[in-house]
Amino acid sequence: GGGRARADARSAGPAPAKRPPKLSSRERQELEELPARIAAAEEELQQVDAALGDPELYAAGRSGEFEALAGRRRQLPGQIEALYARWEQLEGLAEQERG
Repeated sequence: GGGRARADARSAGPAPAKRPPKLSSRERQELEELPARIAAAEEELQQVDAALGDPELYAAGRSGEFEALAGRRRQLPGQIEALYARWEQLEGLAEQERG
């Protein structure tokens, strides 16, 4: 089995230097839009919180509206977190590109 030793030597060597990944034009546009999307989602979260704090929301006949707001309130924090994570990811790629 000399072939096995050669395969081991190949896999043990240092990995070839990779060029940093570049942002596509679509990713660049997404990076530019993300701060506004994050701000909009955070503003919506504040509006939902304010609406949920309104005593009139709990009046008879408004349970559907309450359920919609409560559902949105559950979704928004995760959505905001995902937007921030994507922004950091794209910003990191842009930093590597700039060197």
